[in-house]
Amino acid sequence: MSMAQTLPDDAARNRPGFDAVKRFLDKVIGLLINPGRFYEARKDEKGYRGAISFLLTVSILFTLAGTLVMPQEKAFFAVVFFLNAFSMPFLTAGILYPVARLFCRRTFTFEALFRIVAYANVSLLISWLPGMAWVGGIWKFYLIGVGMTRTGGIKTRLVLACLATAAVLLLLLIHLLKPLISA
Repeated sequence: MSMAQTLPDDAARNRPGFDAVKRFLDKVIGLLINPGRFYEARKDEKGYRGAISFLLTVSILFTLAGTLVMPQEKAFFAVVFFLNAFSMPFLTAGILYPVARLFCRRTFTFEALFRIVAYANVSLLISWLPGMAWVGGIWKFYLIGVGMTRTGGIKTRLVLACLATAAVLLLLLIHLLKPLISA
């Protein structure tokens, strides 16, 4: 093996790809170990870039893993999995935003709620496993609740009211769109 094929640890750490993987893993571990601290550390975060980058990575990993367990039509399911994984946080935040405005006045911007929801989609990393989608869904809503409590400083009962109302509205929207989806 030549010297160019082996990189010392210091040289590997200075590669841009290594930094991106490390940042991603730090976020995943933070959300797993102490989601409250994770969200508190991002309380003053601005912009969409970090959250969208995280969401894109999680969506790609979910899509790759999810298609592995599909017996057929892998390309079709890959498209469906990715579109669902990447678009649902936008829809969820879009529904949650007016609900939060109603219950919490001006506590949250759409941007802040989107970041909370996008990071909560870390749950997709287990949701692809057969029988685990419901666990991932509950975990995602738990993480959204923790994010709202820790970044907005609102009480748990307000978070529960926001999440329950948003969930009902989301289910109602899915029910109303069912004829279009089945066609």
